[in-house]
Amino acid sequence: MLNGLSQRHAPESLVSLIFEESQGYPFFVEEVYRHLIEEGKIFDFAGQFRTDIKIAETDVPENVRLIIGRRLERLDENEKLELAAAAVIGRSFSFQLLAAISHIDVDDGAQDSP
Repeated sequence: MLNGLSQRHAPESLVSLIFEESQGYPFFVEEVYRHLIEEGKIFDFAGQFRTDIKIAETDVPENVRLIIGRRLERLDENEKLELAAAAVIGRSFSFQLLAAISHIDVDDGAQDSP
């Protein structure tokens, strides 16, 4: 996707950096890329990909923050608590672990999270 957006071969360091920030969701990939372009962080003065790119928390575009915020507003308080617990656990965890720390009553047949 970055190759298509930039019309050239994106270096692995940029691909990894944007994937880390966007988790590969196409909308977020495009928005983070476009924001970094607008901020002049992708290319050097010669038009080559920069090798020293860093993404700060402030580099997440405001429209991406707004979309996430709006989606979070739709959740009830229990769902927000579950989401907070999942964020603390990390990227990969079993549903049983989430249920245990959140005191959710579930069947033993619950699936692991992706």
